Amino acid sequence: PSRWKSLRQELLKDLECFLRAVLHGDPLSAPPGGPEDLVTCLRGQALLLPWRRARPTASDPDRRVRDDNFYYRSMRYEVYQLARKYSLGFCQLFLDCPLETCVQRNGQRPGALPAETIRLMRGKMEEPNPEKNAWEHNSLTVRSPACSAVASPELTGLLLAALENPVNRVEDNEIQPCESDRIICSTNTLHQADQTLRRIVSETMKEAKG
Repeated sequence: PSRWKSLRQELLKDLECFLRAVLHGDPLSAPPGGPEDLVTCLRGQALLLPWRRARPTASDPDRRVRDDNFYYRSMRYEVYQLARKYSLGFCQLFLDCPLETCVQRNGQRPGALPAETIRLMRGKMEEPNPEKNAWEHNSLTVRSPACSAVASPELTGLLLAALENPVNRVEDNEIQPCESDRIICSTNTLHQADQTLRRIVSETMKEAKG
C-alpha cells in the first residue's frame, strides 16, 4: 500500500509540472527524483510543441482529461485541489457501466486484469455525490455501457460549465481566521476543563478534611 500511495503522489507531481508548463511556460521536466516517463511520453507524441507557439486563451482554452478509475473520492479530491491551486476548471465524468460488461471488455484487451480484480474495484468505487460534497457539484454520471448520443449535450454542458467557472483559489487570509478561531476555541475548552478539575479537586479535599 505504501508503494502504491507513493506512485500516486509521483503522478500528482507530474501533473502539477504539466500544468505549470501549460499555464506559465515553465520547462517541462520530471520533479526532482521523479521518473522521466511522463515527459518522454509527451515529447514522443509532440504534445509539448503547441505550448511554445501560444499560451491558452479564453477563446481557445486548453483542455486536459485525466483518464483513471479514481475509485476513491479522495483520489479525485487531490486533482480538484490542483485545479483550485491554479484556478482551473474542474469536472467529473462517471461512467456507470454494468459490471459484467466491464469484465467482458477487460478480457478482450491485451494484458487483461484478473476478473476478480475488476469485481473488487467495482465494490470500492465511490460515485460522485454533489449533494453531500460541494466540490463535486460539477459532475455527470452516465449510466450506460456506451456514451450514447443522448448524453452528448449533457457532457458538452459539463465541460463548458467547468471552463467558464474555474475553481476559486483559497487565499491564505481566508484560511488563517478559521485556524485562529480553532486555536482560540481549543484554548478556551482546555481552560474550562482545567477550572472544572481544580474545583473538583478542591471540593474533594474539603470533604476529606471534613
